[in-house]
Amino acid sequence: MLNKRQEKIIMLLQDSKKWITGKEFARLMNVSDRTIRSDIDTINRTYNAHLIESNLRSGYRINEEILTTLPIELNAVSIPQTPDERCTYILQELILEKKQINLLDLQEQVFISGYSIDNDIKRIKKMLEPYQDLSLIRSKNCIRLDGSEESKRKLYKQLLFEET
Repeated sequence: MLNKRQEKIIMLLQDSKKWITGKEFARLMNVSDRTIRSDIDTINRTYNAHLIESNLRSGYRINEEILTTLPIELNAVSIPQTPDERCTYILQELILEKKQINLLDLQEQVFISGYSIDNDIKRIKKMLEPYQDLSLIRSKNCIRLDGSEESKRKLYKQLLFEET
């Protein structure tokens, strides 16, 4: 049985689809590099497979082929309830999953009104102020995040840091 931190490691790797260094994990989760190495070893031993691959220079990443063959049940993704949770959810979707989000679909996904989404968009724009080249663009019923990949990564790291 995995603990919450180990589940979070799997979820972060699964969401990012990229290599994440042990130092990044340690900083995000406020633990030592050694704890991260131990957690990853525990994960791989629990599933009796190299679910998480490691590379001295690159860090860790999820092995997608093995992931699809394992009966992994992580805590289901919950519907964001608070404005802060919704803003984080929207930004993560824009950074990791979608080039743009249809606001009408978003209303149905998170069960909120258009008025609440308008307020969330204002909050997101405030959150983006420290990132000079990032901007939230709204056109008709869609929003998208414009800016450099580097700034998007910095923003994502900040969101992960605040979440942990």
